[in-house]
Amino acid sequence: MEASIGVFNAALGPFIGFLGAVILFFLKEKWTSFCKKKSTISNLKLEIHYNINLYSDFIKQLSSAINAVSSGSKHVYVRLDYDFIATFFAKEYYNSGLLLTAFHVEDLKRWNVMLSSLSAGYEQKVLDSLEEWRTDKGISQDELFHILDHELKQVRYAKEMSEYVLSKL
Repeated sequence: MEASIGVFNAALGPFIGFLGAVILFFLKEKWTSFCKKKSTISNLKLEIHYNINLYSDFIKQLSSAINAVSSGSKHVYVRLDYDFIATFFAKEYYNSGLLLTAFHVEDLKRWNVMLSSLSAGYEQKVLDSLEEWRTDKGISQDELFHILDHELKQVRYAKEMSEYVLSKL
């Protein structure tokens, strides 16, 4: 009987050590996950602030272009660099599944629309239309006005959506 107690005592120490190691492993993983989530959210907030500043500049440029086109001026230039819109942490936040925990499905749809609406293709359409207007190559003042107005609405929507997302974080 004493031999079996000795074996039990000999096995108990390593077993408790193994359980301790497993518990430490899970605590470490939980802490790492928490820190990564916190870092991603913090970086996403900085990214959104940066983008809101860009959107404000785009709104000023498009509003100025609309005013110039409305008055018939051919000296209309805008610099829409949609490539500078930062989306790295937005995509990381989305891909990590954190977005699903913080937002409703409708918010996700709206955010996806917003992220895809300001792309190089749309930017190029605006720039090409302005060039056609400046060189009298087939685009009417009314057509250009509608293109610029549509783009202005898209940029305003992106800014409003970014402010909404920021308020939810």
